[in-house]
Amino acid sequence: ELEVDAICDGTDVFIPGIMEHVERTGIHSGDSISVYPNPVVSGMPVSIEAEGDVQVDIYTLGGSLVNSVELTDNKTVETSGMAAGMYILHVTGETDVYTTKLIVK
Repeated sequence: ELEVDAICDGTDVFIPGIMEHVERTGIHSGDSISVYPNPVVSGMPVSIEAEGDVQVDIYTLGGSLVNSVELTDNKTVETSGMAAGMYILHVTGETDVYTTKLIVK
Protein backbone atom coordinates (compact mmCIF):
# COMPACT_ATOMS: atom_id res chain seq x y z
CA GLU A 1 0.00 0.00 0.00
CA LEU A 2 1.42 3.35 -1.06
CA GLU A 3 1.04 6.23 1.38
CA VAL A 4 1.30 9.82 0.16
CA ASP A 5 1.01 13.02 2.20
CA ALA A 6 -1.67 15.01 0.39
CA ILE A 7 -2.65 18.55 1.25
CA CYS A 8 -6.10 19.85 0.33
CA ASP A 9 -6.79 23.56 0.81
CA GLY A 10 -10.48 23.25 -0.09
CA THR A 11 -9.91 24.03 -3.76
CA ASP A 12 -6.66 22.43 -4.90
CA VAL A 13 -4.96 19.19 -3.95
CA PHE A 14 -1.18 19.08 -3.57
CA ILE A 15 0.60 15.73 -3.59
CA PRO A 16 4.30 16.44 -3.02
CA GLY A 17 5.88 13.54 -4.97
CA ILE A 18 3.56 13.96 -7.94
CA MET A 19 3.83 17.74 -8.16
CA GLU A 20 7.63 17.59 -7.85
CA HIS A 21 7.64 15.18 -10.82
CA VAL A 22 5.43 17.55 -12.80
CA GLU A 23 7.69 20.53 -12.07
CA ARG A 24 10.85 18.55 -12.77
CA THR A 25 9.68 17.15 -16.13
CA GLY A 26 7.86 20.27 -17.28
CA ILE A 27 4.61 18.38 -17.86
CA HIS A 28 1.72 20.79 -17.61
CA SER A 29 -1.64 20.23 -16.01
CA GLY A 30 -4.33 18.59 -18.08
CA ASP A 31 -4.98 20.68 -21.19
CA SER A 32 -6.08 17.56 -23.08
CA ILE A 33 -7.47 15.43 -20.22
CA SER A 34 -10.98 15.62 -18.82
CA VAL A 35 -12.87 13.51 -16.26
CA TYR A 36 -16.64 13.03 -16.08
CA PRO A 37 -19.05 12.74 -14.35
CA ASN A 38 -17.73 14.39 -11.24
CA PRO A 39 -19.38 13.94 -8.75
CA VAL A 40 -20.13 10.30 -9.56
CA VAL A 41 -22.57 7.88 -7.91
CA SER A 42 -20.72 4.95 -6.30
CA GLY A 43 -20.71 1.96 -8.65
CA MET A 44 -20.85 4.08 -11.81
CA PRO A 45 -17.78 4.37 -14.04
CA VAL A 46 -15.77 7.57 -14.38
CA SER A 47 -14.77 8.34 -17.97
CA ILE A 48 -11.34 9.73 -18.81
CA GLU A 49 -11.11 11.65 -22.06
CA ALA A 50 -7.48 11.79 -23.22
CA GLU A 51 -5.22 11.10 -26.18
CA GLY A 52 -3.37 7.77 -26.02
CA ASP A 53 -2.81 5.57 -23.00
CA VAL A 54 -3.21 6.96 -19.48
CA GLN A 55 -2.27 5.88 -15.96
CA VAL A 56 -5.02 6.60 -13.40
CA ASP A 57 -4.36 6.61 -9.66
CA ILE A 58 -7.05 7.30 -7.06
CA TYR A 59 -6.02 8.27 -3.51
CA THR A 60 -7.90 8.98 -0.31
CA LEU A 61 -7.39 12.48 1.08
CA GLY A 62 -5.07 10.82 3.60
CA GLY A 63 -2.84 9.68 0.74
CA SER A 64 -3.65 5.95 0.62
CA LEU A 65 -3.80 4.48 -2.87
CA VAL A 66 -7.32 3.15 -3.54
CA ASN A 67 -7.04 2.16 -7.21
CA SER A 68 -4.36 2.23 -9.87
CA VAL A 69 -5.03 1.24 -13.46
CA GLU A 70 -3.52 1.76 -16.91
CA LEU A 71 -6.16 2.54 -19.51
CA THR A 72 -5.76 2.05 -23.25
CA ASP A 73 -8.91 1.79 -25.38
CA ASN A 74 -11.76 1.82 -22.85
CA LYS A 75 -10.98 4.79 -20.65
CA THR A 76 -13.32 4.18 -17.73
CA VAL A 77 -12.53 3.61 -14.06
CA GLU A 78 -14.97 1.67 -11.91
CA THR A 79 -16.02 3.19 -8.58
CA SER A 80 -17.73 0.07 -7.19
CA GLY A 81 -16.53 -0.65 -3.71
CA MET A 82 -15.54 2.98 -3.10
CA ALA A 83 -17.20 4.57 -0.10
CA ALA A 84 -18.93 7.91 -0.53
CA GLY A 85 -16.50 10.76 -0.03
CA MET A 86 -13.79 12.84 -1.64
CA TYR A 87 -10.77 11.32 -3.37
CA ILE A 88 -7.78 12.56 -5.35
CA LEU A 89 -7.79 11.45 -8.99
CA HIS A 90 -4.41 11.64 -10.69
CA VAL A 91 -4.23 10.98 -14.45
CA THR A 92 -0.91 10.76 -16.28
CA GLY A 93 -1.18 10.90 -20.06
CA GLU A 94 1.42 10.85 -22.80
CA THR A 95 1.93 14.62 -22.63
CA ASP A 96 -0.24 15.85 -19.75
CA VAL A 97 -0.79 15.28 -16.05
CA TYR A 98 -4.16 16.04 -14.50
CA THR A 99 -4.98 15.99 -10.78
CA THR A 100 -8.43 16.80 -9.43
CA LYS A 101 -10.80 16.00 -6.60
CA LEU A 102 -13.18 13.12 -7.34
CA ILE A 103 -16.40 13.11 -5.36
CA VAL A 104 -18.19 9.77 -4.93
CA LYS A 105 -21.79 9.98 -3.71
